Amino acid sequence: MKNRQRVLLIMACVFLTMAVLLVGGCGEQQQQKYPTKPITIYIPASVGGTTDIHARLIGPYLEKALGQPVSIVNKPGAGGTIGHREISHAKPDGYTLGCINYPDSPINTASRGAEAGYKNEDMVMVASFTRTPGTLQVLKDGPFKTIQDFVAYAKANPGKLTVGVSADGWMLQVLELEEAFGIKVNPIRVKSGGEGTNALLGKHIMAHMGGAAFAVTGADKGIVAILVTGGDKRWDKLPNAPTFKELGHNISYENVKAFAVPKGTPEDVIKKLRTVLADLSKNPEFKSKVEATGEVYGYMDKPELDQYYKELCARVSKVMEKHKSVFVQK
Repeated sequence: MKNRQRVLLIMACVFLTMAVLLVGGCGEQQQQKYPTKPITIYIPASVGGTTDIHARLIGPYLEKALGQPVSIVNKPGAGGTIGHREISHAKPDGYTLGCINYPDSPINTASRGAEAGYKNEDMVMVASFTRTPGTLQVLKDGPFKTIQDFVAYAKANPGKLTVGVSADGWMLQVLELEEAFGIKVNPIRVKSGGEGTNALLGKHIMAHMGGAAFAVTGADKGIVAILVTGGDKRWDKLPNAPTFKELGHNISYENVKAFAVPKGTPEDVIKKLRTVLADLSKNPEFKSKVEATGEVYGYMDKPELDQYYKELCARVSKVMEKHKSVFVQK
């Protein structure tokens, strides 16, 4: 009887061990299968903007690589705060991604504080594909041929030179433009970079601070850039526009569109996304399509992107101490 009990006990232990191994194996199998359902990418901006265009360009490549449908959902409003909040508060399971803009996201937290509803560290960076500078754009047949012309007019007419800005990131660059050259301009809020371009072409504003893409694509319409806000040297697509640094000012802003997930997303999911995006970065067809939109191609994987984001957040917070009231929109 005792021998029989001993045999039954041994068999029970064996079955229990096998069950544990089976469950563990299933768990690993489930992790390896990610993703198993559609993925959503939130855009904290309106349809038709450069962030929206960028995400929709990448969407089909992600679908092919991940084997699941990828949908784009726009969440504009409050300078991007609404969309960033949605990304931060989403379920951290890898099925909600965000395509976010630097420096807009740290500007939101610096200007609104707890009211923003999220903190910079609530989003985990994955990868990015662009490092596009801003540009100060004017009309080719207008009064400003160079940045020196622009500065001279602004000094002679304080607060009268109208400059269109479509996002807080561009407003930040206008403020540093003023400080660098000791001038005062009149920033005019527009809803998008496209609207800013149209306002400039219609001569409703005298200049437009926006993404370099609008300067490149607007060249055939009579728009030229007289200043590039990012980088250490001139951009080959705008060879006649000097940079802040070239003019002796230690200022460099780039518009980085980064893919992020909510804090708490499993590491294996982040690793899978990083691998897919890293592979995509080597695709020459994709690179050409990104550059065709007027963006500057510059891939950053998570480690480099994390460091870039950390430094940018610290820098933006410092600048915002002086200019917080400019950014908070009622």
